[in-house]
Amino acid sequence: MTLQNVAIIGGGLAGLSLSLFLNQRNIKTTIYELRSSNITSAGAIMLSPNALKSLDKIGAFDRIKSKGYFFRDVTFRNDEHEYLDAYEMGNADRFGYDALRIYRQVILDELRSMNGEAGVDIIHEKKFSHVVSENDNGVTFAFADGETCTADLLIGADGIHSTVRRYLVSGIKPAFSSVMAVTCAIPTKAVQVPYKPYEMPVSIHGQAGAFVMAPQNAEGSELLAGIQYRTHERTREAWDALFNDKQQLLDIMRADYDTWNPMVKSAIDAVPLDTLAIWPFHTVPKIEKWKSDKGRVIILGDSAHAIPPAAGQGVNQAFEDVHSLSILMGAANQGKVQWNESLDWWQEYRQNRIDRVTSLTNEMNRRRLPGWAGEGETIDSSWLFGVEIDKDVNAWIAEKK
Repeated sequence: MTLQNVAIIGGGLAGLSLSLFLNQRNIKTTIYELRSSNITSAGAIMLSPNALKSLDKIGAFDRIKSKGYFFRDVTFRNDEHEYLDAYEMGNADRFGYDALRIYRQVILDELRSMNGEAGVDIIHEKKFSHVVSENDNGVTFAFADGETCTADLLIGADGIHSTVRRYLVSGIKPAFSSVMAVTCAIPTKAVQVPYKPYEMPVSIHGQAGAFVMAPQNAEGSELLAGIQYRTHERTREAWDALFNDKQQLLDIMRADYDTWNPMVKSAIDAVPLDTLAIWPFHTVPKIEKWKSDKGRVIILGDSAHAIPPAAGQGVNQAFEDVHSLSILMGAANQGKVQWNESLDWWQEYRQNRIDRVTSLTNEMNRRRLPGWAGEGETIDSSWLFGVEIDKDVNAWIAEKK
């Protein structure tokens, strides 16, 4: 089987990075994106060493490293600022990279530019509809406007509400975890720290749970601030209404105002209404298969394994997906491995890490809700950040040879 013409559904971080990995292996890609080209993405993401290592492979790290905020630990403190614990999110001495917090739009813009430079077609406002047919020679698929296309491989990188996923498994719906984050962006100078220097990012734990503050631009002049809040599932329309009701979001953030220390109070007092946002934590139940029987349709990233953001690993795991898959695709084209066997191994390899990341995420969620006061062991991130994807995948390929 040769894979020379690949269609990617979804022009987000996973789809854009995958096309760059495949371009290195002389595999032609076309990206189909539902949204228009002028839609922007709000908020920032945390990139840990495992993802930065992958981004470095496609030349993206050098283009973004000056545009975000580097750090190593998130420090956990109680309401009196006493040290509880720390979670290592990066360490250049141990893993080659510190963690990088960066605006999502910044990295989207860079990856889009890189795809343009590589000659990759990104077709916007194109809504994927369904797979028409699949055989040993390829896959034919349709869009909502009635157009059909054919490719050697169709990859669904279309997010938690993936349409491509419906072709592989039926009845899979994202499940709400009963937790959402309420976040905003505040000026760092508005926060009254009790002493200087005060380590950031920080997670301050009080009666109401955790209040998180994290720098999110290169100079550290702006902070993400946020809380996690237990709530009920809503319809899409109700979630949209809540997102647009900035006063209600501020009321949620201020609900336990009197219980917080002066530093947190100063942060809450500085909240700009227009930056308030929500992030409902949805997950995707474990999916039995990420590929079709003939291996011509695949899902990855949030389409296959959406992870809540408490440990900051959702997009990082998507980058691991595309990095590892691209190596296998190159090996299949060289006749070193059988494609379907490769996909079986790939899903097992990736699922094992996703399972461990899910456990880590659950622990971070537990720590951010009311009741945690520092108990439990310090989290060891070495298994997560020390991964060597090229080594792991190439070792399996060598066994097959």
